[in-house]
Amino acid sequence: MSVVLVCDRCSQRKILPVRWFLPWTWCFGYYPILNIQPIAYFTSMKNRIIVTCVAMSCLLLSLILTGQAAPVTFTIDNSQSVITVSGLIVNFAMTNQGPGSLTTSYSGSINADPSGSTIQFTGGSSINAHTNGIWQPAAGGTAGSATADYGAQASVNYPPFGFILVYGALRNISFDVTSPVLPVTGGGFNGTNLVFSFASIDSALDYYSSILNGSLALTGYATNTVATGATETVNGSTRTLVIPIDATFYFKLKSANDTTVHLTGQLVATNAVAPPAPVIRSVALTNQNVVVAAQNATALSQLLVSSNLTTWSAASVTKTTNNSGWIIFTTPMNRPQAFFQVEQ
Repeated sequence: MSVVLVCDRCSQRKILPVRWFLPWTWCFGYYPILNIQPIAYFTSMKNRIIVTCVAMSCLLLSLILTGQAAPVTFTIDNSQSVITVSGLIVNFAMTNQGPGSLTTSYSGSINADPSGSTIQFTGGSSINAHTNGIWQPAAGGTAGSATADYGAQASVNYPPFGFILVYGALRNISFDVTSPVLPVTGGGFNGTNLVFSFASIDSALDYYSSILNGSLALTGYATNTVATGATETVNGSTRTLVIPIDATFYFKLKSANDTTVHLTGQLVATNAVAPPAPVIRSVALTNQNVVVAAQNATALSQLLVSSNLTTWSAASVTKTTNNSGWIIFTTPMNRPQAFFQVEQ
């Protein structure tokens, strides 16, 4: 965050980092002490400015502050977020128990920190599969059937019994996703830096056959293998996240890595973009009126006034709009000292 100091008498401009104390002399050698919040402020005095209880002959001091992006939560669009499961059960390929039993939609949320030029997936996401039917076996791997997110089966060669049919149901599937800070170029980023993990201790593969049955807890991590197609874009007031997925989790049912859960599909999530904060672009003291030009302000924006940077009230203003679309606030300067800020 930075502050721009502008002296109307000498026209000097200084761009300084904001701290509680700014140990730089400026203009007439005084040391301004600023205790301000990270929004746009403007200070205007009739005949003097008091910054450190020392009279300064600069008529105007304008302060423009810029902030940083903050982590946001994207809401998953279940109409566009669909993931299909394939893989192995004891080294034999999963197939559908019934039509569409290995595909389901997702809802929930994805936590990320987008800055425009970078994005980082910060963890704590809740990417939740929808139940898509009633599939074998029942919960815990017992005989019967129950609702499940996915329903699979595999014809398994199990000596000395030969081939047996093993039913598998994936239940309570929920994922998290994390990443390092990733560059965003033209709205796209490298999806192979995304790491998915199971977010629920209840995620399980329940399995059952005439010989083999039980419940396999689903834990661990899988790295995405899709490099292209991941995007973070803004259109109007909506930020949209698209993540193509191809990731494989490995498990042990009888021997190491003999059972896998392979995810393919995509996640689409959106976030409402807050309107940009007003930024004071110019100030003037004309005929005992303060004139403030604010970018990103609207017809509903207010010019607030304070004598102490603590208590604020709406200033009496007239509003116009210039050719750049900025709102021009004009208010009488009828006090020895005043501070102004523009509120969206």
